[in-house]
Amino acid sequence: MDNDPETWIDEDGMPHLEIPVELLMESASDPPDSLDDVLDLSHVMMRFVAQRYVAIDGMRRRAVSEASAFGVDLASVAFRSVRLELAAGMRVSEYVAEAMLQQAEALVHRYPEVWHSLHAGRIDDDKGYVLVAGLDELGPDAAAALLPEALDAAESLQIGPFRRALRKLVEDHRASTLEERHEDAVTRRRVVLETGNDGMAWIGAHMPAFEAQFGRDRYRPPKALRDIVKWRAGRCMGPGCGIPAERCEIDHSVAWEDGGTTELRNLHPLRLSHEWWRSRSGLEHFLPDQGMIRCGCECAFG
Repeated sequence: MDNDPETWIDEDGMPHLEIPVELLMESASDPPDSLDDVLDLSHVMMRFVAQRYVAIDGMRRRAVSEASAFGVDLASVAFRSVRLELAAGMRVSEYVAEAMLQQAEALVHRYPEVWHSLHAGRIDDDKGYVLVAGLDELGPDAAAALLPEALDAAESLQIGPFRRALRKLVEDHRASTLEERHEDAVTRRRVVLETGNDGMAWIGAHMPAFEAQFGRDRYRPPKALRDIVKWRAGRCMGPGCGIPAERCEIDHSVAWEDGGTTELRNLHPLRLSHEWWRSRSGLEHFLPDQGMIRCGCECAFG
């Protein structure tokens, strides 16, 4: 049988079933007496769920095709008609019917690998919904790149750990993408001077937004800048301290009274008790990227 789920619809809009009805009736007539029987029946159920998605998508495509014969864009009208028909036929709400239509389109056209995994019984319908929803948060290229690892997690983990693993995959991708874009933009920072014909001049700068907005104009960093500082460090920057950055205050490496600025490179998370120690010991500033602290006193960190 063709491996492409889009070819599983016949001319009447029904999926081709490859499981003999006699076998299903025989399986249903006798209660399962072993785990193997239960698993076999579960796989059969998921196979029919996958084939049902093909049939649902076939309904949608056929309705859209028929609507296009009128020469105007009636795709949205056709979709609502199919949604209502599906909801009435299956005795579910239109909300549920719409979710099924959207899931069918995703599995048949955008994520056929997920459809094949569902059809083979390696994942269930719940994992299919979670996986599609997570991948749809990303663009097509990112979703394609993360799909193999995400699908492997879906097939090997229970639903709870899988949700967490998928969320981490998506968040890690977003963080790395944002960091790469920022690093690329920093390499293109510049200052532009445009002289006028009246002895005056315009000056403009392409620079990190937080540096442009604050610097010496504001002592306390705004919430967005505090969040970035804590995310970058991950923990308190005091020597040997492992307290999470979320439980720290934001400290100026070069003190404000000494001319320090409120910008990303001069801010670090520091536990409140370490702030007091720093002010008493003469600690000057942190170098978190090098994993060391320079101190103005004669302590072990000087």
